[in-house]
Amino acid sequence: MTTNKVCYTEALGAAPCVRLGCGHLTHFHCARDKIEAGYSSTRISFAFMECALCREAMSHPALAEQLSPHQALASDVTRMALERLRFDHLEGDIA
Repeated sequence: MTTNKVCYTEALGAAPCVRLGCGHLTHFHCARDKIEAGYSSTRISFAFMECALCREAMSHPALAEQLSPHQALASDVTRMALERLRFDHLEGDIA
């Protein structure tokens, strides 16, 4: 069985790990630190909530508390963007 891992600085056995919803393994502290670091600039981007290998949204019960406020913000931003598209009559431009 091939195991894909996210952290490349230390062996998976060196610290507690979680299997993300996408199936990739990562150290719990690496995922938590990535989430807590948040955006790297003033531009809102939610890439820090994605698996480093496949870019699927990170999900695991142990990360739910850290992810929850960011997921709420992402949902609000999406809702506001869709409202703006409707206001500008650009609904057909939604990809």
